[in-house]
Amino acid sequence: MRDYISRIHLEECGNVDMHDKVVTNLKERIAVLQMEKDSAVQLWQVSMKAVDALEQELRARPMDDRNVKFYEDQLNDVRQSYSEAIKALESKLHQAKEHFAKQQSLWMTSKETMETLQREKREAAERFEELQRNVQQKDRDSQQVIHSLTEELYTAKAEVQRTNHLKSDLEKRLSESRKVASNIAAKNEETKCKMAEALDLIESAVRERDTVLQREAQIAEERTRLEARLASIVEEHATKMQNEIARLKDAHEHSVKKYLLEMKELKSELREKVTLLDRSQRESRLAEEELERVRRDSEDLLEKSAARIVNYEQALKHADSKLEATDEAYRKQRDSEMQQLREKIVRLERQLAASSERLKQIQQQGSTDLARDRIRLADERAKDAIERYVNVENQLTRATGDKESLVTELKSLQSAFDREIRKRDCERHALESKIRELETNLQRASAITETKSSADVNPVQIPLQHHADTIKKHTLDIRFENADHNWQLLLAEQLSKQQEQFDNKMKEMTQHVTIHQNLSKKFRDEAISLTARFKVKSKELHRKINSLKKEKDDLQKALLTSRQQFARYKTDTVHSYVQRPEIS
Repeated sequence: MRDYISRIHLEECGNVDMHDKVVTNLKERIAVLQMEKDSAVQLWQVSMKAVDALEQELRARPMDDRNVKFYEDQLNDVRQSYSEAIKALESKLHQAKEHFAKQQSLWMTSKETMETLQREKREAAERFEELQRNVQQKDRDSQQVIHSLTEELYTAKAEVQRTNHLKSDLEKRLSESRKVASNIAAKNEETKCKMAEALDLIESAVRERDTVLQREAQIAEERTRLEARLASIVEEHATKMQNEIARLKDAHEHSVKKYLLEMKELKSELREKVTLLDRSQRESRLAEEELERVRRDSEDLLEKSAARIVNYEQALKHADSKLEATDEAYRKQRDSEMQQLREKIVRLERQLAASSERLKQIQQQGSTDLARDRIRLADERAKDAIERYVNVENQLTRATGDKESLVTELKSLQSAFDREIRKRDCERHALESKIRELETNLQRASAITETKSSADVNPVQIPLQHHADTIKKHTLDIRFENADHNWQLLLAEQLSKQQEQFDNKMKEMTQHVTIHQNLSKKFRDEAISLTARFKVKSKELHRKINSLKKEKDDLQKALLTSRQQFARYKTDTVHSYVQRPEIS
């Protein structure tokens, strides 16, 4: 930019020097013509005095009429020749004055344009400095953000490794607990077989009925106490699950709102880019009238578009970092929730194992038909509740898997968008390199034209020297007119060459403008297509989110039904244990 401004300043200074030289040459020429006019007037006055003296002498001398007429004719011829010469000089002086007035008006207009160009140059330099300061500040901010994000990423990776280790340990413990549960189930089957054998010992069990009833009362009290503890545990688990579900729902809605806000910001930036592209098209249409202004405007627009693209890329990177942070936070929350659920499952399995051992002891001490039926019903209901709980847990894992797939799809969309932007940047850089090559060619052509114009200025000095010789000799020579004619021919040739060069430059600049318009159209169409794709993907993601919300509602309903069934089972068991002593 600075080189371009300095080059324009040098061209303007060269143009000013040329105008000054032309004005000085015209002034010298006018002075020469004025001196020639004065010398011709003096000669005419001297000749008139000589004619008057000759007339007086002729009048004084007696002469023939023929000689008088002859001298009068000669005098008239001399007067006519002098008057014609004076008229020719006056016409030349008038033409020179008109030419000088034209050149002076051109010089004034060029001076005004030079002042406007200098003002624009100063404004452009100030804008360039402001843009440079803004770019440096943005670079510093982006480096700080990148440093902080890298530190957060390292910490997040360490936490992920820790959670993975904990997850593997918990999976090992769960497999061990499942093995223990299978062993307990085998032992339950063995005890059932033993109970079948114990039916033969009913007579002995009748004798010990009183003791068994007392023990059953104690067991009923313990069972009610255990059921109360189970109910409190289930209620606590339900409240915790509801709180966690509400918290996850709020976090999900908050993240969705964030994504929508970011999408709106991206749309607003795209609209601003479209307006900038339209503005650049309007400025390119005006470029045919003012070449240098279009060149500066196009460079400003390229710098602005590059800065906007850099800002857009930074915004996308910031959005990626936010997405990664939210994903990591969600994963941490999910792992912690899974750990809590697994711990609760282990506790419930331990409690079930303890209750089953107590039931085995009760069955070994003394078992009746009613007790066996009730125990079987209780075991079946407990198994059904556990199976429902496992189904709910599986559905929750499926929902988390669907959410992870949605996150991966978002990342793939982001990567595709980044690839498209990189392609556009490569195309833009290639076109900028072409424009620079064309500008270098223009500079070379302008330098060649300047050298030619400086070489062609020399013929102007030849007629000036010729005029100086004529001033010294005080004669009216015909060679002056021939030299003036040659000078006009040279000026016409120079003007034609400059016009051809100007036409070539105009053609090249129109080509630049057309290329810029085509590029702006391409960028606008591609931006529209990208926004359309992004809208389609966002709609699909909204649909998936709605489906996940529906699945979540269904899971909540299933949890409510399982809780209701568990409450019914609890009430039934309580009624049965209350009714047993009344029957006995």
